Amino acid sequence: MKTIALPFLLLLSTATFAKHQMISNFSEIDVTTLPQGTLVATDINDTLVSCSEPLWQKSTWKVMPASVTGKLSKLPEDQKNLFANLVIQKCVNQKIAGSDVFLKALAKRSIHTIALTAAVSIPLDGVDMEQAVMNSLSGLDLIFNPPMVPNNVFSKLKIDSMSASQPHWNTRGVAFTNGSENSKGDVLTAFVSSMEKKPAKILFFEDSSAHLETVSSAGSKLGIPTVVYQVVATPPGISKPTDRETQVVESLLDRSRLGRGAK
Repeated sequence: MKTIALPFLLLLSTATFAKHQMISNFSEIDVTTLPQGTLVATDINDTLVSCSEPLWQKSTWKVMPASVTGKLSKLPEDQKNLFANLVIQKCVNQKIAGSDVFLKALAKRSIHTIALTAAVSIPLDGVDMEQAVMNSLSGLDLIFNPPMVPNNVFSKLKIDSMSASQPHWNTRGVAFTNGSENSKGDVLTAFVSSMEKKPAKILFFEDSSAHLETVSSAGSKLGIPTVVYQVVATPPGISKPTDRETQVVESLLDRSRLGRGAK
């Protein structure tokens, strides 16, 4: 067995059934080799889709209304940019290479697919976060093929202190984690436990190594062969924020918090 040299690919020592790989294009996955009964779960933002107009520029953040920056400041770090983009409707999403073809190929083989997204259902200026996410997926022809599970599949998970809600299941195939109290591994465990038939294998796609580890650990505890893929694709025209741009954003958010007396 070959040893992968990159340190961040090392997973928990308990991951008897878990493997970790990296991809930059979904065409790297040979769908025809997947056994029937496989469950494919995927993150959405920066995994299936990426925003072609990121909101890291100073000029854009300066014109954001206080109601946006104030509530944005309360979000976990990995959700701020996605939330801002959806709220002020300046995000033009585009598909990560091969993501739509991949989902269609899985559906053709009757393999179940779901999404696990960290989007938070916080009302803001009439914006329905859940509907905004679902609309963006439909517009990009990204369609899931979920198994049948109870609508209250996440009723036993923690209520998040920020969103005051539990993870929520959209029957079109998207699990909204609604905060940071429950990891994606927790959410996936609850989902798999509610399935009529245990998956023969789990594949999980995600850009964040932290989320990959929680799902990897969950797969091991469930006793299901699990492969987690870190998606490292960056679509043409999309640039990651520089350290300086990140500092500017954080400074604005800090001022927003102080201005409202937040702790």
